Amino acid sequence: MAHRRDQEFEAYLKRVLGTSNLEFADICQLAEENRMPSTMACLKLDECFEILKRYTLARRQTTLLPHISTGAVWALARRLGSACGTTIHIAGPQPVISDRVNDKIWFADVARRLFGAPSVPREHAAHNMTALVSRIKAFARRSERLVIKVPNSAGSQGNFPIESKHVSTMRPRELATYLSSMIQDAGWDISYPLMVQVWDENVLSSPSIQLWIPHAADGLPIAEGIFQQGYRRTRGPVPGSNAGGLAKIVETIACGWRDAARNHISKVGIFWAM
Repeated sequence: MAHRRDQEFEAYLKRVLGTSNLEFADICQLAEENRMPSTMACLKLDECFEILKRYTLARRQTTLLPHISTGAVWALARRLGSACGTTIHIAGPQPVISDRVNDKIWFADVARRLFGAPSVPREHAAHNMTALVSRIKAFARRSERLVIKVPNSAGSQGNFPIESKHVSTMRPRELATYLSSMIQDAGWDISYPLMVQVWDENVLSSPSIQLWIPHAADGLPIAEGIFQQGYRRTRGPVPGSNAGGLAKIVETIACGWRDAARNHISKVGIFWAM
């Protein structure tokens, strides 16, 4: 099910991954007309739901593989299973876990406990504007750049890099006004907590680990490879990644992190049935 078809991605799936038997259901128009994400459109709009229902009845089994395993995905699995009289599997964690891993503050704390303090740039959670201003002032005295992050934003959309020289001389009230305007002008409502973090400096590498996470009964997650993750300095978006090219010492560290993460993930549980 696609909110918007991507012909290049579909060609990649066939050419590189060999998945030539895929069927695509384009629900873009229906989803956009009703201003709904694709999962919600499948749950709420009968025309979209019937596509999934016909597919499931023809095969008698379905596994939902969502980008993010939200509560709407679970509600969809429940409705689909009831309508088709069969078990619907979900390749994803329970919604409460999805909420956690998409929370940068919580994730940074887990990474620190698993891999040690050096694995995470210096950061603090600010629970009100007074704390936010205080943290910004403190970090600005020690680092050239810092960043405010909306904890649950996707990608770099909720990143607000700040040059320390621009804010170090501002008085607290002036800085609070500046921060409020910066966040609201980008289309975000100010809600707390917000993460204040030192912007990465002298970055040598940004490894990304690709894991395949099977059903718990089938064993531990499988590490398919370590990739060099690209990024752009201005706002920190990740345009993609390439295999290999890591310095040996970085690869050794990444392998250790991979094994720790793999063991941790295996205890969480990824496959569920509704």
